[in-house]
Amino acid sequence: MTSVSIVTPSYNQAQFIRETLESVRQQTYSNLTHIVVDGKSDDGTVDILSEYDNIEWSSEPDRGQTHAINKGFERADGDIVGWLNSDDLYTYRSTVEEVVDVFDRSNADIVFGHAITIGPDSELLRSHYIPPFDRNKLKRHCYIVQPSVFFRDHVVAENCLNEDREYSMDYEFWLDLADQYEWYRYDAIVAADRNHKGRKIIRDAEASYADTVQLRKERGIGDNRAFAVRQTLDKLDLRWRRVRILPRLLELYREPIERFAFDIIRPPLSSVIRTQLWQRKKQL
Repeated sequence: MTSVSIVTPSYNQAQFIRETLESVRQQTYSNLTHIVVDGKSDDGTVDILSEYDNIEWSSEPDRGQTHAINKGFERADGDIVGWLNSDDLYTYRSTVEEVVDVFDRSNADIVFGHAITIGPDSELLRSHYIPPFDRNKLKRHCYIVQPSVFFRDHVVAENCLNEDREYSMDYEFWLDLADQYEWYRYDAIVAADRNHKGRKIIRDAEASYADTVQLRKERGIGDNRAFAVRQTLDKLDLRWRRVRILPRLLELYREPIERFAFDIIRPPLSSVIRTQLWQRKKQL
């Protein structure tokens, strides 16, 4: 049976990490190991980790998030490896099982899927249509949502993230892997990416943007008007194509709550919809 390792870097995320742990613990796939690499948190995270006997975890000083991810990749011994940050979630209890099936049916080295963005209270903020893999489009826009990505073990054994890259380490990693491996887009909502005021790319938005610009400059990726036009068209196309995953998005509210990995997706902002949906959940 194919083995799976999920790697979670962690530092002072006690507010969110329990939901992350639950979204992995409640997966239907049995041959699964969850590895949490904590950077000596002092906010109660370690107390939460201590409650779980189904995870492999450590808490020690490190050189930051990217170092923790690399340490986790080194410790992972699964045939398939996932990377799930300590504030993100897998959408359904069957997510890992479905991804393993995709790997079994394909020659893919890397599998990724659609995603949603949730807020600090797990409220649904937006959906993300993720197109099939396109190396040129990736150079113009980092459209792959990190928690939705899974790798065969040899990918993370042969590669590591750049620990000198503060914000765009995942984007740089995708660019490094783009020409080396076979990528496969799984046409399903795989993960929930959480936005909150403590998230680095939101808290330090200008520095994060500058880091991405610098990355493209280092890679010799176009800095001209034609590039900017294509980039804008890509972004508009991705936004328009969000309607393509509306049927899947509606499943979050139509399907029994038991399918969800933890009770993670709160209703959207409309008070009428919120009331109706919460009443339905109580009846399940």
